Amino acid sequence: MKIILPYLTLLLILVLGSCTRENEPRGYIEKKIQIVTPGSLSTLISANELQKISSLTITGTMDSRDFKVLRDNMSYMHYIDISKVRISAYSGKEGTYACIYGNNESNDYPANEIPAFAFSPTSTLTPEIYDIKLPGSLKSIGKDAFNQSNIFGTLTIPDSVISIGESAFYSCWGLDSIYLPNSVKTIGAGAFNACTSFSSFEIPDSVKSIASETFYHCFGLKRILFGSSVSSISTDIFYDCPNLNELTVSPDNINYSSRDGVLFNKNQTTLIMYPFTKVGDYIIPNTVTSIADGAFNACDKLSNVSIGSRIKSLGNAAFADCSALKAIYISSATPIDLSHRYRVFDGINLSTCILYVPAGSKSAYQAANQWKDFVNIIEM
Repeated sequence: MKIILPYLTLLLILVLGSCTRENEPRGYIEKKIQIVTPGSLSTLISANELQKISSLTITGTMDSRDFKVLRDNMSYMHYIDISKVRISAYSGKEGTYACIYGNNESNDYPANEIPAFAFSPTSTLTPEIYDIKLPGSLKSIGKDAFNQSNIFGTLTIPDSVISIGESAFYSCWGLDSIYLPNSVKTIGAGAFNACTSFSSFEIPDSVKSIASETFYHCFGLKRILFGSSVSSISTDIFYDCPNLNELTVSPDNINYSSRDGVLFNKNQTTLIMYPFTKVGDYIIPNTVTSIADGAFNACDKLSNVSIGSRIKSLGNAAFADCSALKAIYISSATPIDLSHRYRVFDGINLSTCILYVPAGSKSAYQAANQWKDFVNIIEM
């Protein structure tokens, strides 16, 4: 028996080892591939390897058909290096639009662009990407290219990229940050919508306009820096960004400026946007003559605000949903005309928020459109 036991033990080890290799967990292979003929990636990787590769380096030339293979057939791939790849144009039915919303039509995919929906998941078994190196020859990130993809950490966009497509990174909740180079000129609508893990973001000096919905639902966003060339900012780009508390503008910007985290036009005569989570009281600078539409909208940490006598215009919904507002101090004896404005004070508790006005002007405010809705109007 003593002689037989070692042999049985050895046999058991061999059997278990064989079973382990046979059932080895997926996602452990590192592979390097050169694609000579665009669209041929599926022929260069065996069916067995497709579900075992965790790290893939590709050189040569790819097109949208190859990106479809990465997306749909390699669900255990975590590290992708396509930095030496060139992306060629493709027109047909076998690209990355296939399997998206039932699209079976022929589509055009430009050269030097991460194709539309390239990494947008089509099933529950989608790759979790912890590092991706993008091509140095890349010119654009296509529409919805990373829409809802499981990409994590930090992403660096190559300094050859000129445009970021519409909804390109929509709902990339695992993406902590993204670096945009000064080559980027356009950012499509909703490009970073619902990127909930961003805490700060820098708009490059090369970008001139920020499209609508760009930062919708970015719950973690606290700070944003606008570069020197931005000439158009829509206040709705930060809808549902409840933690935003600092808006900063490059001092070289000729259109906008910032002061204490508040966004103004260049000469600070118009207050454009007050950060949602700035806490406490605020005295509007005496340079300001107008408050833009929605400038203080949903600033539910604002306690008291002072409006100077030089201010002649309040925009639509200027103070809407400032639910914590306790008092408004206004220096002008003549009420600002709000007869052609709507929802200026909607969402404020008008029975508890006190409107403080100059001595002798109470009756004027009690008769003025929207001002008269304050229950407590007290002369100073």
